[in-house]
Parts: sequence; structure tokens; C-alpha cells
Amino acid sequence: MNGLGKDGYVLGPIQNLYDLYDNIGGDPNVKCHADILDIAGSTAVAHVAIKNWHGMDFVDFLELIKENGQWKIIAKTYQQF
Repeated sequence: MNGLGKDGYVLGPIQNLYDLYDNIGGDPNVKCHADILDIAGSTAVAHVAIKNWHGMDFVDFLELIKENGQWKIIAKTYQQF
């Protein structure tokens, strides 16, 4: 997982995101919108806009691979606004 947050560049395992979510939880006010940017065979790129998750806004770009009929996220890059 790579990204730009309020405190600068972030590089680390996805567990960092899981730990953050475990610590502060969900937010009933969050609004999300996802678009598939492109699909090529068993690979895809998605764009996800996240608004007002604990007062923070993000844009995620996700890389996906389809394995055994299921799409799996293999990489995440994000920008916090």
C-alpha cells in the first residue's frame, strides 16, 4: 500500500490499514463511489472516492486480479485530501 496522507508519503503493508480501521472503526457518514477504469482479461484497475470517513476524504486506485472466479485487490495507492 502506497499513498499520500496529511503527514506525507506512506509506504507499508495493508495490515497498517486494517490496524487503523480496528482502532477507529467505521463511520456511518462515509460516502463511497467506485468506478472500474479498465479491465484486461483477468486484471483490472478501479478508482474509489471516499468522502467524510471520520472527516477525511480519499481517492484510492486499486489493482485487481481475477483468481478462481473472484476479484482480489493486489495493490492500493491513495491520496488523502
